[in-house]
This record gives sequence, C-alpha cells and structure tokens, in this order.
Amino acid sequence: MDVSASALLHWYEDVWNQRQEHRIQELVHPEAVIHGLGLDETRRGPELFREFYQGFSSGFTDIQVTVQRVVAEDEYETALCDVTARHRATGQPVSFSGLNMVHLRDGQIYEAWNQFDFLQMYRQLGQELAPANVPAGA
Repeated sequence: MDVSASALLHWYEDVWNQRQEHRIQELVHPEAVIHGLGLDETRRGPELFREFYQGFSSGFTDIQVTVQRVVAEDEYETALCDVTARHRATGQPVSFSGLNMVHLRDGQIYEAWNQFDFLQMYRQLGQELAPANVPAGA
C-alpha cells in the first residue's frame, strides 16, 4: 500500500496535526457512524464527529498525532497512533496511544471504531476513575 494514499494518514495529518477542521466535512461520509468516542451512535455524519473534535480541541492545545503504522485491506484501514497534547486548563502535557479502524466508502470514512487510552490521559491529569454504582466495602 502506498502510505501517502492512506485515508487515515490524511485524516490525522490534516484534521488533527494541521487543525484543518473543514476537512472533517470532506473526509467523513454524510452517513458515517463513529464508535468508541462516547458519541451518540444513533446520529450520523461529519457534524457528530465535529462535536467531539471541538470538545477535545477546547480542552487541549498542541495536539499532535503520530501514526506509527497503517494496515489496509480492501476498503478498511487501521492506524496505530501516539497522541501528545497539553491540557489547556493546567498546562499539563499528556501522551497516550490508540487504534482506529475505518471502513471507507467513496473515499470517505463511512464507519470508524476507536480505542484510545483515555484512562491513561486522565491519570496523567491526576484524575482517578472509579466504577459507578459499586456498593461501599465491595
């Protein structure tokens, strides 16, 4: 595979590293479904992802995604990524990794599955997460 032709490589470079928010509209299919980012999976399309993008970008600066490897087969691509950023409120740097797999249709992201280590990010910010609804002493 010619990595320069990788949709995910363009996605991370253009949208995240170059902050070209307008590219979301170009790269995400109007009927796209995005899994694993806490988004409403009954809603579809680029505007849904734009909400996540704007929310994350409002909380962090200096966002940089390094794509370590892209694997492609037919209309699917998977990327292994390292993410660095700086928490806007505290100035604290964070770094975490993740995987993203997409199903492409008409050259656009039609469905995406995301597995990023946000728990690691929250821990770096000094936040500890506890399971909900656990009885005391359990």
